[in-house]
Amino acid sequence: MKINYNRYKKAVLTIWIIVLISSLVFYLFNPEKFTSEKIADYISSFEGSLWVVFILLSLVRGVTFIPPTILVIAGTLIFKENLLMVLIVSSICSVITAMMIYYLSSYLNIENYLIKKNSKRYEHIKKRVNSKYAWWFIIAWALIPIFPSDLIFYICGIVKIDKNRFASAVFVGHSIYYAVLIFTGSYIL
Repeated sequence: MKINYNRYKKAVLTIWIIVLISSLVFYLFNPEKFTSEKIADYISSFEGSLWVVFILLSLVRGVTFIPPTILVIAGTLIFKENLLMVLIVSSICSVITAMMIYYLSSYLNIENYLIKKNSKRYEHIKKRVNSKYAWWFIIAWALIPIFPSDLIFYICGIVKIDKNRFASAVFVGHSIYYAVLIFTGSYIL
């Protein structure tokens, strides 16, 4: 019996698109539910499983394009006495999410879609992640909150840069960004 992998790819892509569209529609009609305070309240409603829910949301976040900043601040609000753990969990979940996106992008052949949408920007970023400074470029990208880090994860997966260098760059970049966010945020809050 021959397995039709294209059929599975279409099914995975369809499910992923449904999740994305559902998330976007939910966000558009309920933007007030996507604040750090509301997410912190939601996580806090799971009294005995706060860390489990925080970790699961941090992992699912990457597939839905919810910015990690919201969850990191929510974690800072909930776990005020354990900020280092919020940093560690957020950074590790960021790498796991990045690797999921890395593999998903090459599996689903998303390159064609990115080329259609904005070929100049895509080619520019692709050139950067193929350069000898790719590690530093990924770190810098992760440090700048206005750039969607998930985008670079997709491109790195398409280009198939070295997985270890990619994961370490994501970890370093996001750890620095999250540390600033968590420790300055806790001081302000």
